[in-house]
Parts: sequence; structure tokens; C-alpha cells
Amino acid sequence: MPFIFGLLVGPVALYIRLTLHEGHEYVASRHFASPLQTALGSQKMRIVIGTGLVILGTASAYTMLLMPTFAMRRLGIASFAGFTATLIFGALQFALCPLFGHLSDRLGRVRVMTTAGVLILLCVVPLYGFLLNHRSAGALYLVEATLAILISIYLGPFSAAMAELFPPGTRSTGMSISYSFGVAIFGGFAPFIVSWLVGAIGSDMAPSFYMVAAAVLSLIALFGARRAGVR
Repeated sequence: MPFIFGLLVGPVALYIRLTLHEGHEYVASRHFASPLQTALGSQKMRIVIGTGLVILGTASAYTMLLMPTFAMRRLGIASFAGFTATLIFGALQFALCPLFGHLSDRLGRVRVMTTAGVLILLCVVPLYGFLLNHRSAGALYLVEATLAILISIYLGPFSAAMAELFPPGTRSTGMSISYSFGVAIFGGFAPFIVSWLVGAIGSDMAPSFYMVAAAVLSLIALFGARRAGVR
């Protein structure tokens, strides 16, 4: 059902693409006969960096979407509380991402995103530990709200950082490749990986370990993004 409703976005996107004028930066830039060939040929490292930037945001989002099932099956929390926590998570992101994106206009994309990555790296394990020691709806709401704020700090500047990573002539192609690979691998497989980790290590802390690994990879990518010219 979500994918069926998602198809409704298609005509809107097509209308925007057909009626929107190109920006001055793109018009003045060098155009390539095959942006895909150019991106894969001379911008492979930028694609790798872009994929790395995607990891933390998508891994965190998909791990949080798994939370209702995790809360019901592993923590014994009612399904209503699990879905309400996810709603809180999404609402906070909706409200906060534009604010942190605006903040990155002043402070820089890499600085804001690096701060978020470090905070997630340091906080996610204690937050999950708190949740496991206080298996209640209130604890779940608190953990989801805290992580929503931290992830919003990262995702707010994310789109602008991805745009700055690629030159105008291959921007759409480079962003598409990076985002598709990052989401497919680290987001699409997140429920499988987290469930496997829970069974493999026998610990309900497994989701936090996955997010820690994602934070480390994205922090490395942010270092590369700065060297590639993202401010």
C-alpha cells in the first residue's frame, strides 16, 4: 500500500521537471554528452563519498522504522506505543530538518553533520541501554525523540551537502547513484541486518551497534567530503 500511494508522487515530479527552469549555475556549467559515463569514469571517489554520506541517515531512519516491531517483540511494549513513537520521530524530523538545514547555511554542511555524527556515535548505545532498562512507553518516546533530534541535525544539511559534492553537469546523476546505492544497501537491508545481529550476538542492543557502525562510516565520508570541496 505505501508503494502504491508513493506512485502518486510521479505525476507531480514530472510536472515540476517539465515546468521548472534550469538554474544559472547549471546553464553556465559544462555539459556532458553522457553524464552517467562521466560520473562513473572520473568521479568515482565522489560517488563513494556520497554513498558514505547517505549511510547514517538511511540506516538510522530504517532502524527507527523497525522500532514498533522491536518494541513489541523484544521489549514487550504495546503496539500503539511503538507506532506512536515512530509518529513522534517523523513529526520531529519534519519540523527540525529545515531549521538545521538553515543553520548549515551559516556554519557549513560538514561542521553541522559531523557534530550530529559524533553525537549519534556517543549517544545511541546509552540511549538503547536506557530503553532496555526502562521498558515502557515513556522511555520509548524519550529515546525516539532524542534520536529524532540528533538525526535531524544530520539530515537537515544532507541534501545541500550532496549537491555541493558534485559539479552541476553531473549533479543529478552523481546524487542519484550515491543515494540509490546507499539506501538500497544500508537502508533496505537494515531490518535484516539488525534482526540477524540480535540473533547472532544474543543482545537487544544490536540496533545501536548498527547505528554506531553507520556513524563511523559517514564520519569518514564527511572527512572526504570536506577534502572534495563541500563546505
